[in-house]
Amino acid sequence: MKKKILLIFLILGLNGFSQENAQLIKLLSEKFPVRESFVADGVWIYYPEHNIPKKLETSFIQSNLTNYELYSVNITNYLDYHVNDCECLIWYDKSKNEIIFAPPIWYSSLEKDFYKNFVGLKFKDISEIEKFVKEFQTIILTDTNETIDNILINTDSVTFDMFRVVKNGAYRKIKIVFDKMVLMEIQDLNSKTLEIRDVIK
Repeated sequence: MKKKILLIFLILGLNGFSQENAQLIKLLSEKFPVRESFVADGVWIYYPEHNIPKKLETSFIQSNLTNYELYSVNITNYLDYHVNDCECLIWYDKSKNEIIFAPPIWYSSLEKDFYKNFVGLKFKDISEIEKFVKEFQTIILTDTNETIDNILINTDSVTFDMFRVVKNGAYRKIKIVFDKMVLMEIQDLNSKTLEIRDVIK
């Protein structure tokens, strides 16, 4: 396996692939290694020869989280007899040489370690909140066939509904809470009862 990864790095280098991205592939390969045998209990495996990370363009988020770069990458999940190739989200912290992983929202809802990076973001005005919400929605829809509607934005909070099948109604509501233009928490709500199912703060 190590020889295979080394060969991938060599090919990427010949094609002008940056050293930073080669390091990201190395980190992914170490965190989600290819295994000869394993118990399919939700294990994740990254196959570097087929899946190159793609940097996501989020200009507002990137300008406010300068220590991180945001990527999506295909990682395979094995759960019982189910095999799912999932487009996952990765925060890459170059300074610490670390990654933070989030599977698609349909797999495990909001991954706290990933989404808590947004807590503490500061905004100058409502237009910056609108820019953030647009990029946040793009992120949260990664690897889904879902749609978003009923978007309400003000300086105290943002809410929007998520739909798997529009005619069946929303299955979850996301609420982002601000205090004095600072993002304080992200809530995952039951769309009908508005009960908080999970909160990130």
